Amino acid sequence: MSNLNPIPQSVADILDAEAEVTAPMLAGVGQVGWMKTWPQLATYSHYAQLKSLVLRGVAAVLKDCNLGAGYDAALDCAKPLIMERLTQPSTDIQNRLLKLVEGEPFGPKVELTAERLAQLKVIFKETLLSEDWQAIAKAAAAEVQHQVLDLMVA
Repeated sequence: MSNLNPIPQSVADILDAEAEVTAPMLAGVGQVGWMKTWPQLATYSHYAQLKSLVLRGVAAVLKDCNLGAGYDAALDCAKPLIMERLTQPSTDIQNRLLKLVEGEPFGPKVELTAERLAQLKVIFKETLLSEDWQAIAKAAAAEVQHQVLDLMVA
């Protein structure tokens, strides 16, 4: 009896098979391209550590901006932008990000230290485009405006 549905032999095979599917699917949550960018990471857990560190770094950078009511809207706008930009980072950016998680134990979240945050800030400044920062600022401003105008109606 032939095996009609062979199991892929590697994570790369799984990602290739997933990328070939044209219908929407939840596996990978749209991050297949991002995962392929980081083949140096030994396991999915290491990939998750890096992604988590990047997203927590974006949140911390925006928190430092004192955006108030606009913070959540700015963060919702910033997350997909940074993930998109890091789908095809320069070799330098890729190496610097990998060094942030290098040597970390398998499993737990990588601590967002002041040093790591400073390095991430530089990476974000070099990675996000001017129009990305404009979109983030507009999202925050629109939310603040919405909150103020709601006071008028209430």
